[in-house]
Amino acid sequence: MRVEISLSGEIALKGPRTRHNMQFALIKNLESVVKVKDFNIEGGIIYADVEGEVERLSKVFGIAKYWVVEEFRLSNLEELADFVEERFRDVVKNKTFAVRVRRVGQHSFTSMEAARVIGSRLYPYSKGVDLKNPQVEVKVDIRYDKALLKLREFDGPKGLPVGTTGKTVALISGGFDSAVAAWFLMKRGSEVVALNFALGGAVHVEAVKKVVKALNEWSSGHVIPIYVVPGDSVLPRLALVNESVRVVVLKRVMYKTAEALAKSLGAHSITTGESLSQVSSQTGHNLFVTNYGINVPVLRPLIGFDKDEITEMARRIGTYEISAGLPEYCALSTKSSTHVSLEEVLKAEEELGLDYEKLYEPLTG
Repeated sequence: MRVEISLSGEIALKGPRTRHNMQFALIKNLESVVKVKDFNIEGGIIYADVEGEVERLSKVFGIAKYWVVEEFRLSNLEELADFVEERFRDVVKNKTFAVRVRRVGQHSFTSMEAARVIGSRLYPYSKGVDLKNPQVEVKVDIRYDKALLKLREFDGPKGLPVGTTGKTVALISGGFDSAVAAWFLMKRGSEVVALNFALGGAVHVEAVKKVVKALNEWSSGHVIPIYVVPGDSVLPRLALVNESVRVVVLKRVMYKTAEALAKSLGAHSITTGESLSQVSSQTGHNLFVTNYGINVPVLRPLIGFDKDEITEMARRIGTYEISAGLPEYCALSTKSSTHVSLEEVLKAEEELGLDYEKLYEPLTG
């Protein structure tokens, strides 16, 4: 099966070396979901012969659109019209249609003439021609001595190929927000490492495993490792912290643990699912306190999203049902302040006496 893949527009805007590297990273990522038997790149378009479920390419970042195509060795316009008629007469039956022809090279006919001849062949089977809002578009690309007939069209997720923009440690709780935030970093080409604070015990760890499994559908073979911080290594100490600052102190523990993990793995950022003022710990002031002294960038792709937008994205990426089924666990505090004292938080954090490099452990099994 031959496919034509249109890359995300921004890849074409990169410098020659970066563009080359991204194109070949995308080829490698394609090979993780289908078998690529042969390929060539022409003008920012990838043509590949593949085996497997082509629908899976719709989850490969870096692809804007792609088509299943059939190639025809061009000899004359009438034979091309015969070829298109045979494959599309049943498709346009009792439907409106339009023929779109793109052409590169020297030919004895124009693109409009080719569209007119092909259209005249299909017209008797159809409900008529509608150039503005057709029910079926017949797309033919003519390039020198060959023509490509686009049989099926799919949307890609756009973005950049996973693995081309470094690595991030994503704080994954199993809820809606963190999963969507990790997905957005993957869309920007980042490899993701999941870090979970198992505050709800084994049930929440299982939810995180399911969320990561769903995210792996989008990772193009870059399997997301999971690291876990057992709840009992943190919660007993947090119980001694003033309720008004307890949640922010916990967030700083999460950030510092993620920072330690990032440094050990060569990651350059931390990713969180925080949305501005969604909860008390996410006010502008409290985010400043949480971020204070953290020496790697903290990326918050959802900072301007509301909950409805986030849950809609979760539906799209396939994590909604998992997160919706996540049971609640006891809140750390019912008296959280929206404007905590930096000095009080830092003092409470120091009194915890945690060794952040020893808190996390890789999840196996």
